[in-house]
Amino acid sequence: FKPSNKQLLAEEYKKQFWNVLQFLMRNDPEPWNAEIPIDPYNAKWEFCFGGEPIFVVCRAPIYSERKSRYTGTGLEITLQPRGTLDDITGDTKQGKQVRKVIRKRLLAYDDIPMHPDIGDYGIKETFEWKQYMLPETNEESVMRCPITGLKKND
Repeated sequence: FKPSNKQLLAEEYKKQFWNVLQFLMRNDPEPWNAEIPIDPYNAKWEFCFGGEPIFVVCRAPIYSERKSRYTGTGLEITLQPRGTLDDITGDTKQGKQVRKVIRKRLLAYDDIPMHPDIGDYGIKETFEWKQYMLPETNEESVMRCPITGLKKND
């Protein structure tokens, strides 16, 4: 995304981010993946595009303590096909090791503990959308999925 000429507030970046995901969902030429629930409050829900489940991470200039999510140039959205992570799911030995390494690095790099909404895909009460654009503090949480009710090509 082209950086703004003015400094945006956190709420403006959040709105921009969720608008992008909503636009992609509405304009996806492929049907929703039948293996992924449409209800974002189901632990198996995740963003899909082109029929593919996608792991989403957002970075923005609003993060000062959460340096792993900081970028100084504007909004950045990483879209990684879930299939690239199949061999390292949280229920595998390799997946547990990968998570241990990542979390150790986050603790060393960020100036804030890992956000309590970070979890493993498919685990009850862990929602992917809460992890997409994390709040700056650990006291905040996204309580309602901004794309609730959106269906493919609605």
